[in-house]
Amino acid sequence: MNPKPRYYLIVLLAATNLASALLAWNVYRESKRLRAVSLQSESARADLQKQLWALEKRKHELDAEVAGLRARAIATTWPMETIRARRGRRLAAPDDLTGAPG
Repeated sequence: MNPKPRYYLIVLLAATNLASALLAWNVYRESKRLRAVSLQSESARADLQKQLWALEKRKHELDAEVAGLRARAIATTWPMETIRARRGRRLAAPDDLTGAPG
């Protein structure tokens, strides 16, 4: 074999080895970066989950407060208005105050 093509082959193999090493190094750096981002996103996800639980708890507390206020408002309204609102019509006689079907 002629010595000149042999040198070209050695240079070509050295260049491909160097290119492979650079590619492997870049893949390693990218995987390291993605691993760090993954750890941060897990932490962020846990924080968001805690916030969601706190907001759901607050929503239930507010729902209970609204229900209590509605119950108090119904209890303080005039009884005939409450009965009229439930029956959806005017009361004809005082006997209707019992709420019995007429």
